[in-house]
Amino acid sequence: VEPGDVLVVDVNLQDTYRRSGGSYEQSVAGVVSTNPTIIVGNGKTEYTAVMAMVGRVPVKASAENGSINRGDLLVTASTTGYAMKYDANKDNDLKMVGVIGVALEPLNEGSGKIMALIRTGWVYNRNESIANLKQNVQTIAAIQGIDLNNAVTTTLSVENTGGQLVYTGGNLDLTGNSLLNVATIQGKNNAWSIDEKGQFITRLTTANGTKEMFAMQSPTSEFVFSSSSQLSGGETVVVFDEQTQEIIDFGQPLKITVTLTSGEAKGIYVSEKRNTGFVVKELEQGASNATFDWMVVAKRKEAVDVVENVESDSGSQEVVGGGSAVESDPLASESPTDELETPLDIEPVDEVPADSEIVSEEPPAERAPEPAVESEPSADPVPTSEPAPSAEPAPVAESAPAETPDPIPAAETAVSESAPAV
Repeated sequence: VEPGDVLVVDVNLQDTYRRSGGSYEQSVAGVVSTNPTIIVGNGKTEYTAVMAMVGRVPVKASAENGSINRGDLLVTASTTGYAMKYDANKDNDLKMVGVIGVALEPLNEGSGKIMALIRTGWVYNRNESIANLKQNVQTIAAIQGIDLNNAVTTTLSVENTGGQLVYTGGNLDLTGNSLLNVATIQGKNNAWSIDEKGQFITRLTTANGTKEMFAMQSPTSEFVFSSSSQLSGGETVVVFDEQTQEIIDFGQPLKITVTLTSGEAKGIYVSEKRNTGFVVKELEQGASNATFDWMVVAKRKEAVDVVENVESDSGSQEVVGGGSAVESDPLASESPTDELETPLDIEPVDEVPADSEIVSEEPPAERAPEPAVESEPSADPVPTSEPAPSAEPAPVAESAPAETPDPIPAAETAVSESAPAV
């Protein structure tokens, strides 16, 4: 060996190195040093040489794999003891490649010595890409619930038919992504389509040919449903099913049309609209059992809230649509003045619970004084509902004679202002 030779591990001898003998070798060790600064260790054979494992060292190089530029990775060349540039496009092997270091000087052609920064390592080009690709495929398959180890192989292909790409051999799953910039969409056998204007068209086969049916459109998110019903004694209540009730936005008015289908009634009308349906009555207080058809146009809810009741030791909680809980106080009916503040505008209602009390903003009207009953005279005043002094002293329950105490003034009861009960 001589200074600048590239060395690799000799797999046949223990703790021994030899000159590289082929391109893209894996077991790169270093370069024979030209002017070592620090030497570590002692040689064990008569062919001992100082090997540089790190630092700036002259190295034999060849331009067989292309001209070498500053910064190129250097790997073993086909010429014994020489280095060449690493080109990932020419690395067709499926193994790790040992890296000698990084070129610090260029070599345009032929062979010679160049200064290099020795920093051994490995590059794992094609096999690493394939491994990453396989891992990504396995991750996506696992999300879709597919076991690639037991999956049945299916060939998917795309064909060019009359200028159109035809996808055959399986379903195309976009995994939650969007289909962008599409002009039209056409269903199987042209049974349905969405045209360039966004109109949904269904095609039905009739005895006279194909009939196109266009989906109803609305400037708002509305839907239509209908059925038939019958009066009972001139009146009936139509109740929507629970699923339909959940998707209707009852904050918007329902549009209801009723049409008689029998002749015993002079006419019918919708007398009441409810959150569960509507009421139909006969004109002029009729009492027939006429049949009729009805159609409802309703605004669809943007989101459906799911309500759950959760029992707890301190009371009940009502969980509404996203998990926010409103705890109900079992003593709320006994303390009507404790109001829950809310930014919404609340209108007072006429009905109040029987055990509730409305506290007015005006001062309370005067009442007749009430005597205080005590077992013994007390120096503390007895609070009553009026500021006026008591007319008579409280009677004493003891048999022994005692002096009559002075009249005890009643404490003033503070009446706080409160919002109207709702």
